[in-house]
Amino acid sequence: MTEKQRNQQNEIDLLDLFSSLWKGILRFFKIIIDTFLFLFVFGIRRIHWMVLSVIIGFGIGYLRYSQTPRYYSSEMIVQPNGFNSIEMGQYINDIHKMCEQNNIAGIVEALQISEHSAELIQGIEAFFFIDVNRDGLGDHVDYEGKYNPADTTETIIKSRLLIRAQVLNNTSFTEVKEGLIRYIDNNPYLIKVNDLRKRELEARIQQSEKEISKLDSLQDFEYYKSLEDSKLNRQGQIVFMNEKITQLYYRDKESLLSKRLGYQKALELATEPITIIKDFTSLQVEENPMTDYLIKFGFITCILGYILLLYLAHRIIIINYLSSKG
Repeated sequence: MTEKQRNQQNEIDLLDLFSSLWKGILRFFKIIIDTFLFLFVFGIRRIHWMVLSVIIGFGIGYLRYSQTPRYYSSEMIVQPNGFNSIEMGQYINDIHKMCEQNNIAGIVEALQISEHSAELIQGIEAFFFIDVNRDGLGDHVDYEGKYNPADTTETIIKSRLLIRAQVLNNTSFTEVKEGLIRYIDNNPYLIKVNDLRKRELEARIQQSEKEISKLDSLQDFEYYKSLEDSKLNRQGQIVFMNEKITQLYYRDKESLLSKRLGYQKALELATEPITIIKDFTSLQVEENPMTDYLIKFGFITCILGYILLLYLAHRIIIINYLSSKG
């Protein structure tokens, strides 16, 4: 066989191979489509049984719903004062660990609440606000704990923290908030850090007032000095120099007044270790509503009912096939 004949033979073999692959792909998709159509038509023809199985699932779901206690969740946004949200988050999540371990005694001691109230708490967990575009504002809340410190595109907002509480009684959120405040107030480290922050703010306010007073005195001195110099200079030139000096003093004084106002605002609005930005709301979310149970069990019984109907309709074929394989 010549080289040309061998090349032609190889080309024919490749064409046969591609043709076989194409036919196999077509048969595969045809089997899938035929199977789908068969199962769809089978379900349509027995739709009344399918509806009955869904109704049974709804009944089971409602029964399960009535047997399980309801629990509710609400969220609170706080601002740590004197320390960052990471430290506060770790401290709050210690309570969440107690809830996971069902450590009722630990919850009672930490929050200083009754044992009955502690039993109603399902969880108290802290979540961080994540800044994506580095503008200092939280773009989303890291509910799933996916934040990666190695990822330089995201940072944790240090001045805000979200606390989510889950309770079995939707009237317990006020008691949970008061317990959290007591829990934080009983931490000597947090109290000392906040006291140090307030002393620093008071010192900065006093320093700002001294700087403003000095600036006023210096401005008065320059004013009277300019009056003396006016005897030796022309009136038009003196007016120009006075306006320039006055503008400089005005900008410096405005800057000092703005800083002092910021210090006073921080001192008066954030006197405690944490400041509540958004309290637990009265619009609590029911975490296990009836619809979840109805959808879940309705779907399960629908699938099981379909499989049962499919088996009953073709049980002889299935039994014979299994017997032949055995």
